[in-house]
Amino acid sequence: MRKHRSAEQWQHLVDQQRNSGLSVNDFCVKHGIGYASFCKWRKLRIPVNVNSYSGERERRFFSTHYPDRFVPQVFTFSQLMPLFYA
Repeated sequence: MRKHRSAEQWQHLVDQQRNSGLSVNDFCVKHGIGYASFCKWRKLRIPVNVNSYSGERERRFFSTHYPDRFVPQVFTFSQLMPLFYA
């Protein structure tokens, strides 16, 4: 049976998986979550508290690999959610 989860619930599950030490597949099986759905939400990497999100990891990666093209951006829930529920 399908279960509708809010963005906050998905973010909580993503955080749980990161802290669990389990692989994504094992975590999804254990919690009865669809692997593809989990990966979609994990890719969003939406921080729970946008004010505390620095984006340092992404900045380091892109500034190293694409130094002349990097423009850091942080999006809020309200900016991203219309893209998924349009």
